[in-house]
Formats: sequence, C-alpha cells, structure tokens
Amino acid sequence: MGKLILMQKCASVNFRKWAVTPQIWITLAAAAIMMSWNLSGVVEYSRASGIRITPWVLPHFFSMPIMSAVFSVITVILFAHAPFRDAFTQFLEIRVGKGLWIRAQVLYILEAAAVYTVFYVIVIFLICLPRIYFTAEWGALLTQLAVAREDAASYGIELHGIAFSSRVIADYTAPEAMGLTCLMIWMVSAFLGLLIFGCNILIGNGAGIMAAGFFGFLSYFCNYVGWLTFGSRIYYFSPVNWIYLNYVDGAGGPDLFYAVVFLAVQMIFWGTLGVRVYLIREKG
Repeated sequence: MGKLILMQKCASVNFRKWAVTPQIWITLAAAAIMMSWNLSGVVEYSRASGIRITPWVLPHFFSMPIMSAVFSVITVILFAHAPFRDAFTQFLEIRVGKGLWIRAQVLYILEAAAVYTVFYVIVIFLICLPRIYFTAEWGALLTQLAVAREDAASYGIELHGIAFSSRVIADYTAPEAMGLTCLMIWMVSAFLGLLIFGCNILIGNGAGIMAAGFFGFLSYFCNYVGWLTFGSRIYYFSPVNWIYLNYVDGAGGPDLFYAVVFLAVQMIFWGTLGVRVYLIREKG
C-alpha cells in the first residue's frame, strides 16, 4: 500500500504540471472549441424544433471519419513526452526509486486517459446543458436526427462534424452506449499513451509519436482507400476507430470483446516493455 501511495504521488506531480504546460491546456481548449462547433447545429436544431436534448450525445460524437483523426492528434499531444522526464525527475527517483517512478508514469497515463475521457463527457454536457433533459431513453431529438437527418435542413440548419447512428440507437440502450463509448475512449487513449511510452523508451523520443500517429492516420485511411481495398477486415487493426461503436459491431469487422481484449493486451505489453527496458538501461 505504501508503494502505491508513492506511485500516486509521483503521478500527481505530472497532473500538477498541466497548469504550466501550455500544450496541454491549449490542446484541450482547442478540443472544446471543436466540440462546440460540431454540436452547435444540434443545439440550434433543438431550439428551433422545441425538442430537448438527452445527455447521450457522446456515443455519436466520433461518427465522422475526420473526428477519429482529430482525436488521435489531441491524444498524441497529451502523451507525446512520455515517460515525462524533466529536471525534477532525478530528485523524485532518488526519493522513491527508479522502479517506482517509472511505474508511476504508467499509472499516470492510465489516469490521464480517464481524465481525458471525462473531459469529453463534461464538455459535451455543458454545451448541451441549456437544452438538456434527463431520461434513460435516447430521446426524440437524437432518434429523429438518426432516422431523418434532413429534418434539420428544413429549419435552415446544417449539422457539422456529427451524425447520429440509427444502428447504435437500435443495438444499445442509451446508458449502455454511453458506458461502452467511455470505456473505449479510455482504453484507446491509454493504449496510445502507453504505445508512445514504450516506443520512446525503446527507440528514442519521437518514435512513440510516429507509432501513435500511424494509428491516427490508419483510422482515417480505413474509411476510404483502406475499406475499398481490404474491406471491413481492416478495422481489426485500427483501434482508434473503435471509439465509435459502429466499428465494433462484429458485422464483418471486430466485435466489442475482440476490441477490449486487444487493447488490454497491448496496454500491458507496452507498459511492461517500457518499464523493463527503462530499468535495464538505468542499471547499465
């Protein structure tokens, strides 16, 4: 228990750096602006139609292919410098030990991915708050936009950057889709963070960004040339797409069980590899 507390204290040091790390809060602010722009048409349609919004927008938020690529860019920036060494690191390593410190970096990535997921939930909620109402159902507005997107155009409103999936609405209850989407956002974010962590330690700074950037590119490529060339099988190798439940429905591509197991194995692999290589090099 004492070691776990020390690891958490080391992880908390990284969180405290967010306030003085411009790339973090500027990136998150840009993401919030993007979310506001994407959802502006939905809120406007809610006002024009008089139909309120239920708090289950997130499962549909990454429906457009470009959004998975944007998600990747933001996530890569968030974890680009893993394992987050700076001038203060040597002092911490002396205090708690190199092994504890490097494991704390893995803990931080897992926790930061969770905070990042909650960030999406809160910002989307705040954007929709003036028109929101609570129910466990999908609600009339989301269902209407899923089956008849053109209805927004009848009010002179154009929806930007988001589409609502009738398949997701049919296959999942609203709370279930919300929970699964949050799980996938957390796991994909943590996977990318630990991939950067492992590659940066194994190969050198910049290698992790390139590896994670490849998966971001792949998520966009899959929806066009990749899908036309390889069919839905290509989605088995594109975890960033899995933040949108339509890509883990098992219809020719991966199902949810495959996605969760794949991401869990990859997270364990890259986290363990990074820790072991770091400790071997430090001993040498």
